[in-house]
Amino acid sequence: MVGSIEGPSVAWGYEGKKVGKFEDEIKGYDNFDFFRAALDQAGLKNTLKGIGPYTLLAPTDAACFAYKGCLDEDILKYHIILGKHDSNSFSTTDTYETLNGESITYTRKYRKDFLDDAIIGMIGEIGQTSYPCDIECDNGVIHSIDRVLIPGYKGVATHTTKIEQGGK
Repeated sequence: MVGSIEGPSVAWGYEGKKVGKFEDEIKGYDNFDFFRAALDQAGLKNTLKGIGPYTLLAPTDAACFAYKGCLDEDILKYHIILGKHDSNSFSTTDTYETLNGESITYTRKYRKDFLDDAIIGMIGEIGQTSYPCDIECDNGVIHSIDRVLIPGYKGVATHTTKIEQGGK
């Protein structure tokens, strides 16, 4: 299912003027091909096809490319929360168990819902569509996110328009 989701739109920005486009005109969509391929390579595709239920936090291709580390099995499992959690259910508890055995932390700050450093239902830059969330699947739900989550969460990161992340 993650391969068929259309991610947030990407606007031309200032570069659009050079080719006769408006800055806020959509030039494409940021999808999830890299993350899906990493799940397949780690053998987690079959796990996600199982009974579940699961909540998948899917970083976009841009987020995966910005991440300076390796998307190993441990990090990929950290993006899979046990149980089905739509965006409205996250306020019921502070932590959620992931498939790698660690817990992911829910925080409500700045009128936004965070799971570790990821904003659920994040609105993109001007001219962009929002990151899709609450995508129903047979055995759970998918939320797209703007960054790769790293086990060992230490606090809410600074969100900027430019994605910059370090690795392990």
